[in-house]
Amino acid sequence: MNVIDEITALKKIVEILSPLEDASRRRVLAYAGSAYADKPIANITATGQESTRKGLGTSEGGRSAKPVPPQEYLRTYNYKVMTKRIAVMGVYLERERQMKRFGFRDITEAFRTAKEAKVPAQSQYARAVIMGYLAKEGDQYYATTKAEALVDKYAPNGGEEASE
Repeated sequence: MNVIDEITALKKIVEILSPLEDASRRRVLAYAGSAYADKPIANITATGQESTRKGLGTSEGGRSAKPVPPQEYLRTYNYKVMTKRIAVMGVYLERERQMKRFGFRDITEAFRTAKEAKVPAQSQYARAVIMGYLAKEGDQYYATTKAEALVDKYAPNGGEEASE
């Protein structure tokens, strides 16, 4: 491959990645890098953090043999406060179902699929937005970096966050 072909490829990559949010861009680059480097995604990310599915039994390359169901996400990240549970489910929809944006019905259906006894009220979604776990764009939601941090920095086994 000559230099002009490389520059053309880089221009296309920048064009494709530019509209994405920073966290999404990092995930795409990490995955692409791992696909060509034969290394797990966790070893390639710029931040050096573990795979985004920490604690959920991933196989090499950050991919699981089976899709992770929503109930496993809620059990793994066992928050008691509903706004934090909504944040976890938002991260689930983005990471596991690759939904950049999701509606009220999508996230409510994910709670139902998880066989949750309580499905959040619409006011609780508004509270999750106010608390910074979800952001709203029109009638669509997306998980914020605060929600991703809630999942990525979860403290199981009696950590301060796990008891909330």
